[in-house]
Amino acid sequence: MPHFTLEYSATMVLRLGEGRDLATRKKAGEHIFKALSSHLDPVFAGSKFALSFDMQINDKEVSWKRNNIHDALKAEAVHG
Repeated sequence: MPHFTLEYSATMVLRLGEGRDLATRKKAGEHIFKALSSHLDPVFAGSKFALSFDMQINDKEVSWKRNNIHDALKAEAVHG
């Protein structure tokens, strides 16, 4: 069996909150994967490359987050 060396790989994970049905998630995932694949076409053409994309649903009961993005966006809207 010939030896195969993978030069590059990318694993991308999209985490989203609960509430979207399977059909919506599949449509979004297919759209995102197509865009990622198209963007990386030059990499595929020039090297041995593997792309992996997964969509994960966060369980809000065991998902903790902290950010100040909403406050920053409100302040930016007020002050420009």
